[in-house]
Amino acid sequence: MDARLVRFLWFSDQYACDIGRELLRIQREIELAEILTRSFSAGEVIYSEGGTPNAMYVIQSGEVELKVSGKSLGVVGPDGFFGEMALVDQSPRGATTVAKTDCPIMPISEKHFLFMVEETPFFALTVMRTMIARLRQLYVLKQ
Repeated sequence: MDARLVRFLWFSDQYACDIGRELLRIQREIELAEILTRSFSAGEVIYSEGGTPNAMYVIQSGEVELKVSGKSLGVVGPDGFFGEMALVDQSPRGATTVAKTDCPIMPISEKHFLFMVEETPFFALTVMRTMIARLRQLYVLKQ
């Protein structure tokens, strides 16, 4: 057998194994995410302004209201996210979040956030655009 073909087959096999391992890792993370999903009842505070940040959150269904100094900054719905600023600068929470309806939410740790930013540049762009929109809303709110 030609040495180039042997090398190609070896690398192909290694690549397939790497992909398989990655798929299994992703499957385990998805299963873990399902376990980590937390449910909040309507009116329940998810976190409070000034609190210590440890994750951002993705809403699986329902709605969450963002409040700054008691004033509504907006409502985030299914597949939306909040708490992202905490993973960018590690400052105390800048808003209070309250479940407007019953809603399951999934926490995203800093480790997973950094992985998603690195692997999916569009995710990073989406987070930046959302942060800018919220900062502009806050600016208008404080006027």
